[in-house]
This record gives sequence, C-alpha cells and structure tokens, in this order.
Amino acid sequence: FWDDPINNDLFHNNSCRGLLEGDDGKIYFTAADVFWVFNPETKTIKSIYQTNNGTSDIIWDEKRQLVWGFEESGLFSYHPQTSRLKIYAAPADFVVGYIFGLYVFGDHITISNTKGWWVLDIDSGQYHQFNDYGLFPQLSTAEVYYFFEKEKGEVLVCTNKGVFHWEKEKGITGHYSVLGRGEFHIPAINVRHIHRDKAGVYWLATAEGLLKWQPEQMRTRRITRADGLADDQLYAVYEDSKGFLWLSSNQGIIQYDKSSGKSKNFTINDGISNN
Repeated sequence: FWDDPINNDLFHNNSCRGLLEGDDGKIYFTAADVFWVFNPETKTIKSIYQTNNGTSDIIWDEKRQLVWGFEESGLFSYHPQTSRLKIYAAPADFVVGYIFGLYVFGDHITISNTKGWWVLDIDSGQYHQFNDYGLFPQLSTAEVYYFFEKEKGEVLVCTNKGVFHWEKEKGITGHYSVLGRGEFHIPAINVRHIHRDKAGVYWLATAEGLLKWQPEQMRTRRITRADGLADDQLYAVYEDSKGFLWLSSNQGIIQYDKSSGKSKNFTINDGISNN
C-alpha cells in the first residue's frame, strides 16, 4: 500500500481510470486529470501529462512499448524508454460522450463510448467512426464497454445491448442477447466485461449478475445474490493464479470460487479504498 502525503487530497478526491505495470516495475496511472508514473523502489511519483479534461483507460500496445490513453482532445501515446509523448488530435465532429475503454489491434486503436466506437489509424493519424454494422444497426447507439479478443481477428464486444461478434475483415456478424435464439441467447442485457478461463469457459460480468457461458454447448448459468454474491451489479471479472475469480461491484470486490460456487466479499472494512 502506498500513499502520497504531498498529493494526499488530490488523489483521495479523484478516481483512478487506468492502471498499468511496466516491465521495469513502474506503475502508470491516470487520476485528477493527470497521467502519472509511480516508482515503487524510490516511492516517488512524477506527472507525465496534464490533460485538458480528464483521462479514460490506459493500455499497452501489442509490443508493450507504448502506453495509450485518451482525453477530451484525443488519444495520446507515451514511450517510457524515451519519455516521448505524442498527441493525436481528434477531429471537430468526434462524438465523445463517455469513454469506456481502448483496444489495440495492429496499427489501429478503438475508442469505445456511448454510441458505438471510433477508430484511429496510427500511421495516418486519422480518425473515423466505425459503421460496419451489417445486420445489427442497434450497435450504433449502444454503450460499448469492452473488447475481448476471442481469436485472432475475432472480437466479442460488450455493450448495454448484449454481446456483438465482430470479425475485423467482415464487420459485425452476430449478436448475443436476451432476445437471441439458440446459441445467440444469453440471459442478460447489460454485459460489461468478459474473461475466458483455461477450460474455455466464458465468464461475463453483467448488471444482472455473473454469467457462466459456454456458447458451443449452448449452456449458460446466471449467478446472482440468490447464490451468495454480495451484489448483482458487476463491472469486471478477472482470474488469479489459483483459479479464483475477482469481481468488481457496487458493494466491494467479490472473490468467487468456481469449484465450490462460494463467494467472499471485501469492502472498505477490509482495507480497500472504496466500495
């Protein structure tokens, strides 16, 4: 645990929207409209970039050489080894809304928001709005939360209208929702995050609980407060080295045991900074 006495009020009164660890052990994060780097060895913090109006998620590129982030005026990249910062100014017609996350594929960056997503071509520096919706125009007005790369070139897109299947060479080719039939049915509308375990089972964090999803077998199980979870409003799901799932919620952080089905909840009473 680390606390900064100089910037104590600054950090305590602002949320952290992105957090990354570098290969050198340094921690990169966004808070209080600033992109920061923290050195755990020296316990020192340095401001890298003062944004115009807040930052969203930050991510590594595919080679873990650049950190990408987003602010109101556009994307920025940072090269830790050279300390080079580059700004990619967004066009005047860029529809921002609320930015949920970033996703890197090759020489493109996607920026997901409340109305689909935009794409930056890194080489040209040009932005364009994704519009290859095919038979699924409802995605154009969806809140897009997360991109999960299922296979090379195939992505599952988490939204408030279910999960869409995106093939980068073909566009949107499928939609999993409460209205879907057969393999395209899932008992949740608002899907925020996806994790796939070593057995190939998908775990979906939704506003209606945790989903255990096996689309090939057309099997889905919904796990909710009735099954022992502290909250049904889930935002993300990750797995640790011991096989436990960790879920973020409005009632703290939940540890879920896939084998036993038991869960344990951690709140501010257990030391986390906020529920």
